[in-house]
Amino acid sequence: MNDLKNITIIGGGVSGLILGSYLAKRGVSCTILEGNDRIGQKILQTGNGKCNFFNYKLESNKYNHPEFIDNLKTIQSIDNTLNDLDFLGLTYTVSEENRMYPASFKASSFLDFLRYNLNNENVEVITSCYVKDIKKDNDIYLIDTSKGIIKSKYVVLSTGSYVETKDVKCNTFNILDRLNIKYTNTHPGLVGIKVGEDLSIISGLRINSNVSLYNNDELLYSEFGEVQVKKDGFSGIPVMNAANRFDKDNLKLVFDFDPFHDLTQIKGIIGNSMMSFIDQTLPESLCTYIPKELTMYLLKKLNIKPSLSNKDVKFKHIDDLSELIKHVEFNNTSLYGYDNAHITCGGICLDEINNNFESKKYPNMYFVGEILDINGNCGGYNMGFAISSALVAAKSLIKCCK
Repeated sequence: MNDLKNITIIGGGVSGLILGSYLAKRGVSCTILEGNDRIGQKILQTGNGKCNFFNYKLESNKYNHPEFIDNLKTIQSIDNTLNDLDFLGLTYTVSEENRMYPASFKASSFLDFLRYNLNNENVEVITSCYVKDIKKDNDIYLIDTSKGIIKSKYVVLSTGSYVETKDVKCNTFNILDRLNIKYTNTHPGLVGIKVGEDLSIISGLRINSNVSLYNNDELLYSEFGEVQVKKDGFSGIPVMNAANRFDKDNLKLVFDFDPFHDLTQIKGIIGNSMMSFIDQTLPESLCTYIPKELTMYLLKKLNIKPSLSNKDVKFKHIDDLSELIKHVEFNNTSLYGYDNAHITCGGICLDEINNNFESKKYPNMYFVGEILDINGNCGGYNMGFAISSALVAAKSLIKCCK
């Protein structure tokens, strides 16, 4: 590996593969290094295997740094990105929620599309190649890998972060430390939240709820959607989106299982159901309002026997149950680990890069995708940023190589 490479892309995830495909199709040579034995493994997990690769709106307020995304969209508009994907040969469809998928709705076909682009343009891809260090020697970068030293004029870090690199020996953050590149604290993102309580009685339940996350009394995030209950915590899109705002343990997680009615209305619903089924129990009479398992769980928290007949239920029981339906609070909260996470929150500080994603400290070094301190909600926002940042960097590199 003594020959001098033109552009070396470290990381064969979506940003690295888009970058390599676009460069090659524009006639610019590049090499991709991937620590795993195959490229694009994480792509196969996106969108439950359907590959939600972009969001047609790409709303800035769905990200942790909306002003950065606003600026990005002035450089690389959504239409520009879609035109670039058309140029690469992608056929896609848009759902009612503005989520974009390959027309096949298969993540494997999206990965094939990227692989075919690389193969057709004879892009060099080196797998099982762990990057141990990067040093600069005058105008050349020396990349120390498990397969020897690679010399390159340009280098792009598209390694993702802990979620991608947990199965390989490379730790990008150690390299960043040696390069004196600043990065923020990291934590698992788009992941479930543990609540320090045994939820076995409702484990496996799926229910619509409004989910709110607080730091003391400061509201950090709120969203309505389907919640999935685990034995010791919660998951589902609104919970996973809330997890992105989770920068310390023991934040307050609050569920409103009926955000469409106020407390007085809920008391009326419970009272009417009890009158209609006076000889039944609350879990039975409320079964078309909220699931029986949830009613039993709430009654248990209130120390009310679920087997209590409706004719023996007190007004205080109705009041307490109504209040709990509107407000169930957990304070002993923490995140599930990286093994369960879809992304990593945190990364290289945004003031380390220029608008073209080139390092301010190291000319001809670029950072794209999840390695940066950008995270977004579920719905194609994270993969969309990875693709957009890769295309901006690619166009900058093309200009440099002319």
